[in-house]
Amino acid sequence: MTDPQTPDVAAERPPYLLAGLVALGALVLYVLTLAPTTQYWDASEYLTAAHALGIPHPPGNPLFVILAHAWGLLPLGDDYARRINLFAAATSAASAGVWFLIAERWLRAIVAPARRRRLVAAAGAVVGATTFTVWNQSVVNEKVYTLSVLTITLVLWLAVRWADQPASTRRDHHLVLIVYLLALTATNHLMGVLAAPAVLVYVLLTDPRALLRPRVLVAAALVVAVGTSVNLFIPIRAHFDPYLNQGEATTWSALKAVLARDQFGKPSVFDNPMFPPGPDNPGHTLVLYGQQLLNYVQYFAWQFGRDWLPGVRASLAVLFGALGLLGARRHWRAERRAAFAMTTLMLTLSVALVFYLNFKWGYSQPYRGPGLEHEVRERDYFFIASFAAWGVWVGMGLATLMEWIEEARVALAAAAAPVRLWAPSALVLLLALVPLAGNRLTAPRSGETLARDYAHDVLQSVDPYALVVTAGDNDTFPLWYAQEVEGVRKDVSVLAAATATCSADIRCRGRARSVPRPRLATAGHTLDEPLLSWQSRRHAAGLCAAGAAGHGLPRADRGQARPRHARTPVPDAVGPGGAADHQG
Repeated sequence: MTDPQTPDVAAERPPYLLAGLVALGALVLYVLTLAPTTQYWDASEYLTAAHALGIPHPPGNPLFVILAHAWGLLPLGDDYARRINLFAAATSAASAGVWFLIAERWLRAIVAPARRRRLVAAAGAVVGATTFTVWNQSVVNEKVYTLSVLTITLVLWLAVRWADQPASTRRDHHLVLIVYLLALTATNHLMGVLAAPAVLVYVLLTDPRALLRPRVLVAAALVVAVGTSVNLFIPIRAHFDPYLNQGEATTWSALKAVLARDQFGKPSVFDNPMFPPGPDNPGHTLVLYGQQLLNYVQYFAWQFGRDWLPGVRASLAVLFGALGLLGARRHWRAERRAAFAMTTLMLTLSVALVFYLNFKWGYSQPYRGPGLEHEVRERDYFFIASFAAWGVWVGMGLATLMEWIEEARVALAAAAAPVRLWAPSALVLLLALVPLAGNRLTAPRSGETLARDYAHDVLQSVDPYALVVTAGDNDTFPLWYAQEVEGVRKDVSVLAAATATCSADIRCRGRARSVPRPRLATAGHTLDEPLLSWQSRRHAAGLCAAGAAGHGLPRADRGQARPRHARTPVPDAVGPGGAADHQG
């Protein structure tokens, strides 16, 4: 099945300059609201890994570490954390530009005038770029997902460009590049691979024989090997024992454990995550899946007016949900091939991903009861790509509303006047600014310095060569950042009790995991010394055994744990920060 628009659109050059302007506008917004330094949760760990060329928690994210380290060498400001936060902003802004290109191409079957079409596509890109989760994750490098979203947009755009070539002259180098990018993004995070089903649908509906051509298959195998070879960074760097060396993947079995995220003990997608695995587990029931979908709906409702009252948020969610569905309906009527691919992408990034992640009750979902465990934090960032992609359909919905307004005015007028009808219908595009206004207070992170201040306070308050025992992410990662990146109190040793001798969920595995090794300053020299003395290791083993026995350490997903041996406690404002949270 090849759409009849294909020969026509091949002759029209994509508006790359306008896409660059859209990306620049998003970048300006993100820079103005950028976090000035490190933040809680995984931000400090990734900053430390990028600075030291180290290995963060599984799957190790080698592509991010390499790119962020190179980016951090650029002269983009004095503060290292702000430079890496700018990396997140730049990748997310680039994604907005590519979403514009995708929307503009697919709108050609809906909106004929080029200027109007490009304005509508820009409106959709603005909606996607200013949804709460996208904006909030674009102003700090808390996760690696902005890079994954960029690769999703790139492979989708390459599929569109490949399909738009005339069948007689179509070349397959786009497909090979798509396979390479999918393999490469897998070394950052598997989120980027979620674009594969949509791309496959696009190819099958355009020229399925392309997937069977020997030269394509051979080239694809080669580029997969090249792309995934980035994972070799993990064992290579692990042998050098960098400051951050989680998993200590110096053997093939250890590398496999890191890439497979074995330490997290993720439950099967067919189990109930709130019950132990085994025959007594009630399984992934429809009721549980319905609750998980409601959690996604909760996060979707945040996207368009997080600053405002719950009733307003819900109303805006209905409005933008309806606009997106209206755009999807119009898309299916105008260009079925592209609509099929876009629908596949949205279903993969939402309902399928919800089932695969198989989360417990959402952190702020209102219902609580015996045996019902909640997530240790909000998980909206896992669905960042779906919120950004929804803007494409919202743009098509706005274009449909504009069509209806024009048709109604023409029907009421004695004669058609298309030039005069443009202004009234264009007012609909102002709806694209609603997320910008509704998230302007909660999405930005400018001025937030609590994590850095906490780390400085803790490290500066202890005795020389002290051992600070921490409990989880939010009281550990900022200390790593302060020592490795800012050079604060490198004489202090930091022991993360939850991960020192057992996996992140406090289930001992009979072996010690690698933990960061601070450089101890001694008599003017900097020496690499083991983090823990044998006495400290025995103490940590006792803590792990106590946790496994049901007392002593809290479970890693309970939250609110405090370090017992540090002089300064974890600030309450952090929330559930004592828990080790490595879901990403």
